[in-house]
Amino acid sequence: MSKIALLKTKSFRLLFVIAIFAGIGFAFAVDTDNDGMSDLYEEFFKLDPTSSTDATENYDTDLLNNLQESQIWTDPAIADTDADGFADHEDDQPLSRAVAIWGYP
Repeated sequence: MSKIALLKTKSFRLLFVIAIFAGIGFAFAVDTDNDGMSDLYEEFFKLDPTSSTDATENYDTDLLNNLQESQIWTDPAIADTDADGFADHEDDQPLSRAVAIWGYP
């Protein structure tokens, strides 16, 4: 079987897709400081991916610590991530809409 014929097989394409998704999953799963928050989340929200102490902190006025915020991908510095009038801890859909605040870094 030629290399081109191999690339066109269903099993090769399936393995290729699985490998891509496994790689993406690994990128989300990297947790350098073993605090339960992925490095991707910590870097996105300007937390320290090398310090586990930030997982128990609560930088906003909601009742969720940073680890709990990371599990639902809400902003650990804003009590109402989607600005719908409900704090993240009491909102059943804390990411119900996209919000872009002008001038917010």
